[in-house]
Amino acid sequence: MNTPQPSVTATIMAFHRALEMLYPEAERVCQDPLAVKFLPPDWAAVLRDREQLMALMGEKAKQFPGVNGAIVSRVRFIDDVVKQALSDGLEQLVIIGAGYDSRAHRMDGISGRVTVFELDDPTTQQDKRAKLEAAVGKLPAHVRYIAMDVASDSIETRLAENGYHPDKKSLFVLEGIVPYIPADTLTGLLTFISGGSQHRVVFDYLPPSVVDGTCEWVEGRNMYREVLTHGETFRLGFNRDELDQLLRDRGFDVIENVNAPDLKTRYFRGSGAQRPVTPVFWFAHAVVAGGM
Repeated sequence: MNTPQPSVTATIMAFHRALEMLYPEAERVCQDPLAVKFLPPDWAAVLRDREQLMALMGEKAKQFPGVNGAIVSRVRFIDDVVKQALSDGLEQLVIIGAGYDSRAHRMDGISGRVTVFELDDPTTQQDKRAKLEAAVGKLPAHVRYIAMDVASDSIETRLAENGYHPDKKSLFVLEGIVPYIPADTLTGLLTFISGGSQHRVVFDYLPPSVVDGTCEWVEGRNMYREVLTHGETFRLGFNRDELDQLLRDRGFDVIENVNAPDLKTRYFRGSGAQRPVTPVFWFAHAVVAGGM
């Protein structure tokens, strides 16, 4: 979406990643030392004020039980897919709706061997680039920033203009974007991605009941209301079988289609094993059939 201000939901996701860095290293579900650099000063100040932070976490735990656990699980799940792709010879990483994603800078094995294409709303992307330059200095040559409206601009054209090669091993990341785009936009993206035999895709999605505000879980209903207050709207939800069928119809083999709580034993350690993880988030990883 073209918005007059940087995406609030993208900032909230950066806050969750920055918050995770306050846990003992052995208990962190994901690692993102750059996340705090993307926060507005007053948001970053909350992380340094223990009393204010604890009060905020208590309030949000009541409104959105298990959402933080699901969000950091999503980050880790996608990080693991990126690592797997890197071990398989990844050449291009395409991050659609990049927000304040920092994988191009924080993950080993990307710089110097992988071209990263970050596609996002112009306003959010401009803010992200300014904050990143302040944090790390000159922006690296291996990242191509493409300002666009994912729902209306041609991804094929914009990528081609920026040096994308459809025959190279590529991973497409759609983190936190599928619920916000129309069905035909997602279908078009999957059709484009499936045009390369060495392509894979990873994304998260929500059930239809979260998208329409009828979810049985309080966190799902509150998520629906929350995005509306930020001028954003959920548009697209899936049941698991529907999502599997969509991927197969578009030429993919499904590697994983997993509910967030099922990842607790994979990612949560020590006292972190007691952290709640909401079932409203689902994660999917698929490869083009016959490829890879």
